[in-house]
Formats: sequence, structure tokens, C-alpha cells
Amino acid sequence: ISATLEAAKFDKEYWERYFRDLEPSNYKNVNVKRQVMMLKELGKAALDEEKFIELSTIESYMIHIYSTAKICPFSKKNCYLKAEGLSLNPDIEAIMASSTNYDELLFTWQTWRDVTGRKMKDQYETYVKLSNEVAKANNFSDKGAMWRNKFESSTFESDLDKLWEEVEPLYDELHKYVLNKLKLQYGDRLDVEDGLIPAHVLGNMWAQSWINIKHLVEPFPNAPQVNVTQALKVNGYTPLKMFQTADEFYQSLGLDPTNMSYNVTAGAVIEKPTNRDAICHASAWDFHNGQDFRLVL
Repeated sequence: ISATLEAAKFDKEYWERYFRDLEPSNYKNVNVKRQVMMLKELGKAALDEEKFIELSTIESYMIHIYSTAKICPFSKKNCYLKAEGLSLNPDIEAIMASSTNYDELLFTWQTWRDVTGRKMKDQYETYVKLSNEVAKANNFSDKGAMWRNKFESSTFESDLDKLWEEVEPLYDELHKYVLNKLKLQYGDRLDVEDGLIPAHVLGNMWAQSWINIKHLVEPFPNAPQVNVTQALKVNGYTPLKMFQTADEFYQSLGLDPTNMSYNVTAGAVIEKPTNRDAICHASAWDFHNGQDFRLVL
């Protein structure tokens, strides 16, 4: 937290010195105007020190809960959590992607949320309150307005409404088709009277992708298929080899090499560590020295 606070003080000092009084409309160059608009947004550094520390502490707490939470397997609900517990990645995500046991899916979906979201509930309410204060300190009405501003469209919400109207008829048909297919799989366990599909049977912890239930719902299961993942494994591809292959391709186009970004000896993390808990969510880190860029996967 102390390092984060020092960084915030540095950002605020430079913002007050160089960016606070800039006005984007004063610039004709589109790129400069966009940069000024972004630089005028100070973020949570606009809070006073006490609230900044409170918000940063809450964010760290929630990230820690989310990234280190474990649950017992469905087959051993009273396990020794430290040694036998399942983490989100890869254990829990693999269950949600591959299991067709309705009770296992429901247990896994519910239990993981009990040990994450339930523990964060009170802190999250404060997080929302402080996030809205951050937005107001940056001259936005609330966090939502501050978030939408990054899309640089004054009609962002109506644009989305229009796009939804265009795809809604197709989505409704797809939704009903998938619902009926899943009903064949789970029978009476799946209540479809409300016309909704329960999130835990869609093959993904957040129901954001349905690709893992393809084998249950595809209309032409006997059609030829290409399993890219299996093909990569057969040909000896590792995470490192995939990065190297991609790097070779981009260099063949005349671009600069990117080997520094996946250099594990320099601190890049492209495979989940086995000796410690880690947040295995893809991110890229620029150390702002023109040399050190790292990927975390």
C-alpha cells in the first residue's frame, strides 16, 4: 500500500503541474486531443490520502480472495482444503467445462461464489461508494459515466441498444435451441419454465462463453471437426513454444522481436506457478524503461 500511495502522490504532482488545466477542445490534432482527454483523468489518485488507502486496501483484499479461494471437490465435500482444495484455474474451470453432472456443476458454481463473493460483499459496497467518489473527483457523475467515457462516444448506450435490437432475434432463436438441447441432457433437473438457462450448465464459470457445451448442443455432431488444442499437443507445443512461434511470425512481417515479454528468467510468468498462489489472469506489464515488458498468463 505504501508503494501505491507514493506512486499516487507522484501522479497527482505531475497532474497538477502539467495536465490539470489543459482543455482538450483547445487542440486541433485528434491524437493530441485524445491524449489530453486521457491525461486529465487522474483516477483514484484524486482522492484524499485516507480514502485512497481505504480503496487500495479493499481492492487488494478482493483480488486476494478472488485469486486464492479454494473449494472442496464435489466427491469429497469435507476435504482438507489446503492440500485437496481446488483453485479456480485450472481446477474449477476444468470442471465447469467438462462435467455433465448437474449436481456437481451446481455445487461447484455455488460453492466457489460462497467463498469469494460472499466474503467480499461488505467490502464491495464500500468499493462502489469510493469508486463513485473517484469518478466525481474526476468530474464524472459516477463510476459508470467514468467507465463509459473511455469508449469516446456520446451515444454509447444508444449505440449498444441499437446493436442489441439487430442481433436479438437471432439470439432468441439460439437461446431457445440451446435451452431445448440442454433440457434433453438434464431432464427434470433443469427447470425451464421461466425460459432462462441456469448459468452453471453453460460450460463456463461466468456463462460468458458456451463453447464448452458444443458437444451437447451442436446441430451436426458428425460433421468433420478440427481440434486445435489437441493438434498443438500432438506437435509438442508448450506455452513457451507458442510464444516463440508467434514471435517468429510477427518478425517475418518486419516487426520487432518480442522475446523479452515472455522471458521467464526476467520475470515473465507464462505458466501457473506450482510453488505459490498466483493470479492467473492474462496481463501485460510495461516497466517504462524501454526494455522490460513482461507477460503474466
